[in-house]
Amino acid sequence: MKEFINSLHHLKYILLVYLGGLVLFTLFRLVLFISIVDESPFNLVLMSFWMGFRFDTVISGYLLAIPALLLIVVYYIPFLQKAVKCVVFWFVNVIYSLVFFLSAVDIPYYQHYGSRLNSASLQWIDSPEIMLGMVAQEISYLPYFVLWISVVCGFVFYHRFVYLRMAMYRINFTKNRKWIPGSIVISILFLGVILLAVRGRIEKKSPIRIGTAYFCNDAFLNQLGLNPIFTFIQSLLDDVDDKYRALNLVDENEAILLCKNLYNHSLDSLLPFERSFMSRTGEKKTNVVIVIMESMAMHKTGLVKDGQILTPFLDSLAGKSISYSRMYSAGIHTFNGLYATLFGYPALKRQHPMNPAPILSYDGLPSILKQKGYTNLYFGTHDDQFDNVGGFFRANGFDRIISQKDYPSSEIVSALGVPDHSMFRHSFKYLNEVSQDKSPFLAVFLTASDHVPYTIPEGIPFYPKSKSSQKQIVEYADWALRDFMNHAKLQPWYYNTLFVFLADHGTQVSNPYGFSLGFHHSPFLIFSPDSSFTSRMDTALASQIDVFPSICGYLDLNYTNRSPGMDLTRERRNFVILNEDDKLGILSDSLLIVIPEYSDSQLFLLDDSSFKNKISSRAAQYEFLKRQAFSVLQASQWMIQHRKTSRTTEKSLPSK
Repeated sequence: MKEFINSLHHLKYILLVYLGGLVLFTLFRLVLFISIVDESPFNLVLMSFWMGFRFDTVISGYLLAIPALLLIVVYYIPFLQKAVKCVVFWFVNVIYSLVFFLSAVDIPYYQHYGSRLNSASLQWIDSPEIMLGMVAQEISYLPYFVLWISVVCGFVFYHRFVYLRMAMYRINFTKNRKWIPGSIVISILFLGVILLAVRGRIEKKSPIRIGTAYFCNDAFLNQLGLNPIFTFIQSLLDDVDDKYRALNLVDENEAILLCKNLYNHSLDSLLPFERSFMSRTGEKKTNVVIVIMESMAMHKTGLVKDGQILTPFLDSLAGKSISYSRMYSAGIHTFNGLYATLFGYPALKRQHPMNPAPILSYDGLPSILKQKGYTNLYFGTHDDQFDNVGGFFRANGFDRIISQKDYPSSEIVSALGVPDHSMFRHSFKYLNEVSQDKSPFLAVFLTASDHVPYTIPEGIPFYPKSKSSQKQIVEYADWALRDFMNHAKLQPWYYNTLFVFLADHGTQVSNPYGFSLGFHHSPFLIFSPDSSFTSRMDTALASQIDVFPSICGYLDLNYTNRSPGMDLTRERRNFVILNEDDKLGILSDSLLIVIPEYSDSQLFLLDDSSFKNKISSRAAQYEFLKRQAFSVLQASQWMIQHRKTSRTTEKSLPSK
C-alpha cells in the first residue's frame, strides 16, 4: 500500500506546487496589508486572509488544472512521461512568474486607485513605450520589482526541487496492473477537487464571485481577500460582455424623460439634456486658458481644513478668483478629466470615451468657441497619441496640438516628456502668434509632472521645502504655475483672458467610506485680471462636467448645451456623480451613496463621524438619488450610442 501511495508522485507534485504558490500569494497579500493598514481588528484581518486563501485556491486551480490533467494522462503512458513532465515544468515556471508579476503590480495599483488590479490598467496598452518608461523611471516601484524577482527565484528553486522528486519515478503498469483501478479512482477524485477549487464554493446557485470577499464594512479588508488575477480576469470578461460594455442601468425612455424634467428644459426637445442659453449683456470675446493640473487633489492645498499646504501660489490665486470649494472630478483617470472638462459628459464605468472607432464629434467647449471665431490650441508634455488625445481633439474643434514632438529634445526629462514649466514657456510663442490677428483663442494645458515618475527639473530657481519627492513634485507643479502666470502678465493678451485652473482628478487619501472622495475633490478656480472681475468663494456642489458650460456662462455666450454639465452661473446641481471604474459614487450636500459593482450599496451621512451604513433608514432617499443619477448616466450613454452629441453627426431618432 505504501508503495502504491508513493507511486502517485504526480498528484503529490501538483499539491506541493499549489502549497508553494499559496504561500507566495499570501506574501503579496501581507505586503499590501502592511503598506495600507496601520491598525485593524484582528478577527477581521484573519477573515480577510481566509477569504484570500479561498480566492488564491481558485486561481491555483485554474493554473494547475492543465498540468494535472496532462500528468494524469501520461501516468498511464510511460514512454510519454519524460517529455510531458518537461513541458509541465516549464509551463508552471512561466505561468506562475506571470501571475506573480501581476500580484506585484497590484500593490502600487491599489495604493494609487484604491482598487485591485483590473482591466482599467490596460487603458494605455496602445502606448507601451510611455507606460514602460513611466514604470522604469519611477524609483518607488523598484521595491515591488525586487519583490517579484525574489519571489520568482524562490519559487523556481522550490519548484525545481519538487519536480526532480517527481521526475525520478517511473511507473510500470505491466508489473503492477492491480494499481490501475485504484489510481483511476484517485485521479478522478483529484480532478474533482481541482474543479471544486476552481468553482470556489460548494453551493449550487453560484460559484465564487468578487462580492463573496465583501464580509464587513471595512472597504480595504473586503478587497484584501481578493486575488488580483481573479479581479483582472473577471474585469476582462466583463468588458467583452455587452451588458457591461454598454450601460444598462434603467430604461432608456424613462431616463430621457426624467432628465428632461431634471434639467428643466422644453419637453418638446427630443434630447434629454438639450437647452439653449441666451446672452444677458452681450457675448465677450475673451481668451480662455484652461490649466488641467495632474493629480492636484484638494488635500494637497491650503484650501481645505487639514490640507498639506504644498501650493502657496494656487492658494493665493484662489483669493483673487471665483473658487469652487466643492468641485469633484468625474472619474479617476486623466482621459476622464479631459473629456468631462471640455465636453461635459460623465465617466461611464470603464469606457474610454476618447478611443472609439469612429471618433465621435461633440458640441463641447472647443466646437462652440470655434463657431465664435476662436482659435483652439492644446498643450501637453508628452506624446499626443497617448489616450488618443491628438486624434480625438483634432476631430473636436482643436486647430493645433502641441506635444512632445514640438519641444526641444534636450528638454525631455522622462517618459512624460518635458516638465510643466517647459511646456508653459514654449506655449507663449504659439499664443502670441495666434493673438496677433486680434481673434480670441482657447488654450488648454495638461500638466504631467505630478505623476510618476516624479522628476524634479534641474537648473531652475525652484527650491523645495519638503523632503519627500512626492511632496516636492507638488511644490514644483505650483512653482510652474506661478512661473507661467508671471510670464503671462508680460504678454499683450493677458488682460483679456479668462484663466481656469482645475485638476484631471485628485489622489488617494483617507478612505472611511470605501470610496475615496479625495480622489475626486479638486480645485476649480476662475480668474481674470480684468478690473471688473469680482472674486468670491462658491460652496455649491460642482462637477467637472460643469466646467465647459460654466465657461460659456462666464463668457455670456449664446449657445446650446447638449451635455448633462450645468452652467453654474445659472444652474445649481443637487448631486454629483463620481466614477471609479468598478464602483459609483453619488454625492449630495448631506450624504454619499456608494454603489460597488460586485457588492451591496451603502449610504453614509457626511456629518456622521461613525461612518456607519445608513441605507436601511434612508431607503427612500437612496432610491430617489440613485434613480436620478442612473438616468443621467443612461441618457448620456444613449446620446453617445445614437450620435446625438453633436449636430454635425446627429442621425435621425430610431423608430420605436
